[in-house]
Amino acid sequence: MAFPGLVIDRAAGHCELGTFSTRIGLAVTGHGSYVHESRPVRAPARSAPKPAESAPRADIQGLRALAVGSVVAYHLWPDALPGGFVGVDVFLVISGFLITTHLLRRWPESLEDLTHFWVRRIKRLLPAALLVIAVTFVAVRGFAPETEWERTARDATASALYFQNWRLADSSVDYMAADQEPGALQHYWSLSVEEQFYLFWPILFLACALLARGAARRAHGWAFVGMASVLGASLVWSIAETARNPAAAYFVTTTRVWELALGGLLAALVAARARTARVRRPSRTWSRTTVASIGLIAICVASYRYSSATAFPGYTALLPVVGAALVIAADVPQGRGTNRVLGWRPAQYLGDISYSVYLWHWPLIVVTPWAIGTELTFDHKVGILGLTVALAALTKRYVEDPARTRTWTRPVLTPTALAALGMSAVVAAGLFQVGEVDRRIRSDAQEILARSNDPCFAAASMESSGARCSSRTFSEVLPRPALASRDAPDTAQEDCRNDPPFTRLKSCVYGDPEARVRIALIGNSHAEHWLPALQRMFEGRSVAIETFLAGRCFPNAVPLQLESDRLTENCRAWSAWATDQVEKRSFDLVIYSSRTDGKPKNGGDPLTTFQVGYESTLRRWIDAGKKVLVIRDTPVPYLTKVVAPDCVATQWPNVDRCAALRTHWLKPDPLVKAVRKLDHPAATYVDMNDFICQRDRCDSVVGGALVYMDGSHLTATYSRSLAPFLERHVLRALGRVDQVGLDPDQG
Repeated sequence: MAFPGLVIDRAAGHCELGTFSTRIGLAVTGHGSYVHESRPVRAPARSAPKPAESAPRADIQGLRALAVGSVVAYHLWPDALPGGFVGVDVFLVISGFLITTHLLRRWPESLEDLTHFWVRRIKRLLPAALLVIAVTFVAVRGFAPETEWERTARDATASALYFQNWRLADSSVDYMAADQEPGALQHYWSLSVEEQFYLFWPILFLACALLARGAARRAHGWAFVGMASVLGASLVWSIAETARNPAAAYFVTTTRVWELALGGLLAALVAARARTARVRRPSRTWSRTTVASIGLIAICVASYRYSSATAFPGYTALLPVVGAALVIAADVPQGRGTNRVLGWRPAQYLGDISYSVYLWHWPLIVVTPWAIGTELTFDHKVGILGLTVALAALTKRYVEDPARTRTWTRPVLTPTALAALGMSAVVAAGLFQVGEVDRRIRSDAQEILARSNDPCFAAASMESSGARCSSRTFSEVLPRPALASRDAPDTAQEDCRNDPPFTRLKSCVYGDPEARVRIALIGNSHAEHWLPALQRMFEGRSVAIETFLAGRCFPNAVPLQLESDRLTENCRAWSAWATDQVEKRSFDLVIYSSRTDGKPKNGGDPLTTFQVGYESTLRRWIDAGKKVLVIRDTPVPYLTKVVAPDCVATQWPNVDRCAALRTHWLKPDPLVKAVRKLDHPAATYVDMNDFICQRDRCDSVVGGALVYMDGSHLTATYSRSLAPFLERHVLRALGRVDQVGLDPDQG
């Protein structure tokens, strides 16, 4: 999708972690209307009686229905509602409002109070969440290709422990994951944000209560200042981080907590208004309806006008967030104005089961195509919608409500122990799956080593058009598709690639650091996947390979336009740095390769404009006395939406569906055109694609070897198999270098 490093599926949004039972009043569970009081309310003593129960607010229930409906609609029909992911932000505001209202009514004054608060959250949220994780884990193992097993295991662990958002933020800047579709548990990121909020928010209130005692002042004032500080700091950080690193900013708690804090501030203001209700004339229904209508319009505008290209959250999140706050603040009387729509009975029911709707809908969307073996049609999507509602209703009745309302003999210890047991079971299953993958990796490594000298394995089978190997078959592909993502260059393992936001200026040296022959490998990730071939080529020789690599960004005199001005500038700065390093330092050969993808900052035809930029960069190196070898870019299966490991895992051994015409995967390379245009003896190029593709067609499996680790990058195994055929070109570009140990005319 939009951002390399992760397919940021805004759809994998969020439902309503902060929702609580509609049968219990706000004073008890944080769900419903607030209780008016005529006198100031201080942090209540432990012996204070529980507040009276009250009915849930119809407008908040309806707002939940609108939010979850927009998220589900966006997942199923993203073109119809391109900004439906803002439903997540609506839920964050609702959750912040309800949980803060609850804390204002049951002010925590001790660690015991905090414990009881967290236990109530466990009883409300964890049973359904763990159930869906467990079912999804089993369904993925049963229906999904084996390439999904390890990721789902890791996601299950992260989701059960509620740090999935940080895991996704970390992987979102991994350019090698750019072509990877969202996982079946990706939507738990937003639940993780809320659980982390529930962890620290009551601690803030406890601190305010302690400060109020010491200063002999009311705790509400301290709480208001604390919430306002969190809101301001998080909003500023959200705007800055969205501009700097939008992929990670979408997921992290620090860029989202202001939305919950705004709901909290609103709760404090509502409580203050309730305390002065006797001396203030209540607002007229028409004015409340006007405010609520403005809020609903804001949410709808964001849902229809925003898209995956919108920089989010940042300041753009203000529109749906403030809209949700306006609807809640208006508090339109039931059955009047906007509540005639929000209070509609189906909307009320959908709001009541929205937590389970959110939990179930995304795994169904992801797993169903694997189960039925085809892409989702309109009828399939309608069926998923119906099944989601049915499963949500059952989960609400038989899991959520019993867990919440059951009387426990040990009300703190027993739910906590059961929660720990359930989380431990999920984590244990995940670790077992990851361990199985690790064992397979060791086994595959031995088998690949045994096959490495087989003249019909991998690229060797393509020599002489593969005639001698045409009848050779392999019982299994290596590396196995499930392990393909691990079959990466050393730079990926050692964090030697500069990924977005391109703030590091880092190079790494492989081979003999003291070698007199030095080679620079420069470009983006399509230069990186040549490192295993170069390492095999110069193994045991006095050669050092220094890498200047970035994900997506490539050295070029023409700046690449990225999602934000900050990323664009950082990419330009890295490009200038890498170009300067190669120009000024002593290298016997510069090996340059890149996938030219994207648009120039100042417009123009990408191929023509970037070709001019490449010419300028190459000319600088040539003028500095460097020899340059350009390796033509490799075929890209993802241009036809083929992710090779996934495809091979489901189609093996009949992998014709994982192949395409050579012209469909192989596009013009402006870097090669720049070399031809310069026509200088110091700059040459090599095209290795005859050892990757046949004359008219490209395959995902060649000679029993998996060619691609994802949608476009060569596996380290296949790259190494290309070393004997690349070697002759590298040595000719170097010239006769005695220290290397080979004559360039040999081989």
